[in-house]
Amino acid sequence: MYKSSSRGWLKHLDFILWDVFVLQLAYFFAFRLRQQGRLGKLFYSDTDYMGLAVMFAAVDILVAAILNSMHNVMKRGYYREFAETLKHAGTVFGVIMLYLFTIKAGSRYSRITLFLTVIFHIALGFMSRILWKKAVSRLKISGQKASMILIADEKHVAGILAEAKPVDGFRYTGLVLFNRDGTGDSVAGLKVVASLDTAADYICREWVDGILIYPDRLWDICEWEESRGSFHTSENLGTAVSGLIQQCRQMFIPVHICLPVSNIDGKTLLEKMGGHSVLTVTTNYVSPLEMAMKRVIDILGGLFGSLIALIVMAVVGPMIKKESPGPIIFKQERVGLNGKKFKMYKIRSMYMDAEERKK
Repeated sequence: MYKSSSRGWLKHLDFILWDVFVLQLAYFFAFRLRQQGRLGKLFYSDTDYMGLAVMFAAVDILVAAILNSMHNVMKRGYYREFAETLKHAGTVFGVIMLYLFTIKAGSRYSRITLFLTVIFHIALGFMSRILWKKAVSRLKISGQKASMILIADEKHVAGILAEAKPVDGFRYTGLVLFNRDGTGDSVAGLKVVASLDTAADYICREWVDGILIYPDRLWDICEWEESRGSFHTSENLGTAVSGLIQQCRQMFIPVHICLPVSNIDGKTLLEKMGGHSVLTVTTNYVSPLEMAMKRVIDILGGLFGSLIALIVMAVVGPMIKKESPGPIIFKQERVGLNGKKFKMYKIRSMYMDAEERKK
């Protein structure tokens, strides 16, 4: 059974839970500092402040999910981490203020307490993320790692091993070469444990948690070019690799196939299309939740803009009719996203025969 990595905002749930705890701590410190212990009890004993504490936790999780605040958190440096912490804390504070304004409950809470809360949240949140990243890195380095067999051409082995990081959840324990047998040899410090023909037997006997196949190029794995001294010809290499993949599947050994697209700019994701597993390369992508939110904002913005346009038309419409007889609304076909054509409507600001006059 293979456990895949979490995707989306749940991938770093530990960081989100830490942030929720830190926010509650910031709220507590802010309250105690402002009240200076005059109440003699925790703020959770007060109904209003207890409700706001629950709202802080809910909004914190919601903002982390929608903005995906913890995306690439393990790869971020100090400056970017502080910027992301500032953005996250500011958004949480903004939502809370909007909530209090909407329910007209701002007078129930100390403004100094709220402002101190966001300041403490930024400071404690930044420190907790940095410390937790270091702790996670140490755990990954010292923890037990999965055993991985690398299958690649000899010329790629050194580069692949150089890209491996101590925090990776696996370690290479053996090598199988595409271009020759080489059993017993060592390439870049990694021992060749089997050939393509004997790899399945080796995997069956030894401790192997998975295999990583690194092809030369993106195209069909059955189209490997034949080179001098190759262990398999171009005709049967694909068959040998396909057979090994099938045998690993029968042994419930996960097979990872590296797609050599590191030179392609943009974001990549795997998805199903027409019944096929495809790799999609795009400048950016959004989740269904983000797309739904954008659609809601577009509709609300369109309604608000239409209302403003009606007011403007009521004022300038008669002026346009008086100055230049003809329709008030100008309609024209324009080219939009990906070349899709659409009808554009705007308040006419030119004469009806403007094109002829220009000539």
